[in-house]
Amino acid sequence: MNDMIAVQLNDLECRLCTDLETRKRLATDLGNILSEVPCAVLYPHSAHDIARVLTAAEQLGLSVTVRGLGRSVYGHSVVRPGGVLIDMSALNKVHKVEQYRCIVDAGATWTSVLEATIAHGLTPPVLTDFVDLSVGGTLS
Repeated sequence: MNDMIAVQLNDLECRLCTDLETRKRLATDLGNILSEVPCAVLYPHSAHDIARVLTAAEQLGLSVTVRGLGRSVYGHSVVRPGGVLIDMSALNKVHKVEQYRCIVDAGATWTSVLEATIAHGLTPPVLTDFVDLSVGGTLS
């Protein structure tokens, strides 16, 4: 199945890894409670990359799981059997800090949000007690 998704996505500018070493490295969550080797791992460069993978996975009948740092509750970041894993860690920028909001990528950590907001004399009104989590993972 990993060859089929690789063929459908051969023109992406991002990295799509189908090698066993990469797939095994991202097969489990932080607690090592659940484990499943994905058929492919996508390291997207943009929302367009993610949209393309979602379309291809739907056409092939594959599940898709999104992963930030892998610190999820009971395997939330572990892909279903034969699915595609999207690693959001490369999409980690804080784009804009304003008085009442920040625009950030899903892979940005709360630490990077704090660094950016403090530089403007601001802080988020609410934070997790552990700030080395991804914003997307916290909100999911």
